[in-house]
Parts: sequence; C-alpha cells; structure tokens
Amino acid sequence: AFYSVAAGADSVAWIILLFCLRMALGMALDTNFQALSGEVFPTERRTTAQGFLVLTAGLGGPLGLLLSTRLVPYVGSVAAAS
Repeated sequence: AFYSVAAGADSVAWIILLFCLRMALGMALDTNFQALSGEVFPTERRTTAQGFLVLTAGLGGPLGLLLSTRLVPYVGSVAAAS
C-alpha cells in the first residue's frame, strides 16, 4: 500500500525531504498567486482586492474542513466528502 513504508533512516529522510519540498513549493506558489492576483486590479482598488483575497482564503479553509466533516454521514467517507 502507499502508506506501507519500512521504518528506518531512509524512510525518515524521504519523509523530511518530501515535506520540505512540499512546503517550499507551496510557499512559492502562494507568493506568486498573491502578487499576480493583486496586479489584476487597478491601483486604487488593489489593497481592497488583496484584503478580500486574504479574507476569503482565511475563511475558506476552515469552512471547507467544517463542510467536509458534515458531509461524511451523507457520502460515507472523508475522501468522498473532500
């Protein structure tokens, strides 16, 4: 199975490497998205748009988690609810 990994130094090294790679790519993509999404709007409205994007991102994450847990009884599993 995917999660069946033998314990040992190699496994720990791979987990750390993949975690660091994921974090680096996630931060890079987030930075680019924030910079480019602000450039879409005129200068007078840019800070309002940036604030709205941060607000929706901050509310969307927890709201998505809440809704997916509420859907589990209806769809049968967390994977199907996500």
